[in-house]
Amino acid sequence: MLPQMRINGAAAELFVKGDLLLKNYVPFEPAMDNTECDIAVIQNGKLVRIQVKSARSEDLEKVKFDLTRSSASSRFYTKDDFDVLALYDFATNKIAYIDWRSITHKRSITLRYTDTHCKNGFVGENGRLFFDDYREFPVLSRDGAA
Repeated sequence: MLPQMRINGAAAELFVKGDLLLKNYVPFEPAMDNTECDIAVIQNGKLVRIQVKSARSEDLEKVKFDLTRSSASSRFYTKDDFDVLALYDFATNKIAYIDWRSITHKRSITLRYTDTHCKNGFVGENGRLFFDDYREFPVLSRDGAA
């Protein structure tokens, strides 16, 4: 039997591919496993590489995604590994798309559904990121920036 992590990853990729089709993109996938990206699409004549990550919101207020690799020689992605991060939440069946180069902290990311206040009142230097602000696929310029 396959590990649950691999099943979840494969399911999340299928959900993202379906969403991309509904957004009028044709998703392509690498012929081999363990490549830098999971899916690719063509946007304005340029190949856009997509990495898919999944998680499950426990409280429907926020969801935290781990942005490290489960099995690779390097656990961390670089700015050149892919262009767009697709984040799938199993609890809400929602997908967020974020320009990878715009993310400053590349180990994990938390997206919020509601604007709840933290007990200590702390909000990071980049503020809160809300899931619904990232539902559309970003339009990247020729140099790869959104």
